[in-house]
Amino acid sequence: MGAKGFGYVGHGLLHHKYMVIDRERVLSGSFNWTRSQHNDCLTDVTAPSVSIGFLDEFQRLLQQSKPLETLDARQARPLSIAHLFQPNFWNINDLRRHLIRGANVWLSQMDVPQSVKWARCLSSQTLFLPICDKICQQAVAAVGTWHRQTLMQYVDSLEVQPHGAAYAQAKLFCRRASDGDIVLAIDNQCVIGIGVVMSDVLFDENRGLHCAVEWQVLSPPKSFRWSKLSKRPIARLLGGGLAVIDELLR
Repeated sequence: MGAKGFGYVGHGLLHHKYMVIDRERVLSGSFNWTRSQHNDCLTDVTAPSVSIGFLDEFQRLLQQSKPLETLDARQARPLSIAHLFQPNFWNINDLRRHLIRGANVWLSQMDVPQSVKWARCLSSQTLFLPICDKICQQAVAAVGTWHRQTLMQYVDSLEVQPHGAAYAQAKLFCRRASDGDIVLAIDNQCVIGIGVVMSDVLFDENRGLHCAVEWQVLSPPKSFRWSKLSKRPIARLLGGGLAVIDELLR
């Protein structure tokens, strides 16, 4: 009775699950504070020295939270199933981790009227690749199913190769992109968002060629000045990925 409720408005998705009782007892683990039926673990520790760290973390989170009554009208950030169960991107350290492991950095042009493409990508946590759906449909029909190599197998089998930067870059993305790669959303020579690839390249009739990307808005946008920007809808950044990300998020 009389408890105050706060909503976390800081960076990323809050996933802490712990309780501190009388500044000495700590309950923590994968256990959800609901009636859901899962196989969970719960650690019960009674030690004032242990509780101090949890209380300090609570105070840090409280500074990034607001009373629930002030958040009633706040629109929830769209989340995908992949986002919830395979979190890849919470802060700059996650991006550094991906780059150190060899991730590519891709530049995706979003500069269409009123940033329609960016709004669609952001709302669905998806990257839509610029290639003719007809080619993908023919590829699925020829190979029999869709998987990472379907588009390449089909296009490579053609006597006359499709022309245009969109085909070449989409094919390159299909061949080279992998989970953990970083995508910079470019609009009018500025980086407006940063994302992390979370799935193989997929194709269906409704969405066309696409992959799951965990996007975050870069606010304010920053001018892209590290290399000459390609006019291609999707292109790979050559070298300097770690320096670019550090500068963007500084």
